Amino acid sequence: MNMTLEQIKEKKWLLKLEEIDKNTTLAQADQITKKMSDLKEEIKEIHAMFEKMETQDQITVLKNIKPQTVALIQALILFSS
Repeated sequence: MNMTLEQIKEKKWLLKLEEIDKNTTLAQADQITKKMSDLKEEIKEIHAMFEKMETQDQITVLKNIKPQTVALIQALILFSS
């Protein structure tokens, strides 16, 4: 199969784009992994503070947790396991 110079250039350009996309995706995955790790550490700190609270204060905190926070914690649990 003989390819024209234009076809070769186009093929090379497409392969370069694929490589850029792959590198971008890997970089984004690394950023997400680091952020999730940081959030996991923050949750550990919050949990430690929560454990030190009086029972009544714990109840108050639990009543004020937003649904988004619960969803984030659930996502972290899934990610961590």
